[in-house]
Amino acid sequence: KIVLDLPLSPLDDHKSLMDVLLREGIPVASSCGGEGICYKCTVNYKGEKILSCQKKIKELIGEGETLELTFSYL
Repeated sequence: KIVLDLPLSPLDDHKSLMDVLLREGIPVASSCGGEGICYKCTVNYKGEKILSCQKKIKELIGEGETLELTFSYL
């Protein structure tokens, strides 16, 4: 399990999880450029596999919450 403290701002709310992870130097595979068709950017979130390119930060985390992800490829 890898725990990261990602710096988030209100401006990140409308960004995809993949965009934020890449900005922070965390490798995310994606051959479709974020279109959601290659399924390479899958991460585990609360026991569910999600496409990081298709989930906005505001959909995943509320104020005061932490974002816990599991990466199978790291």
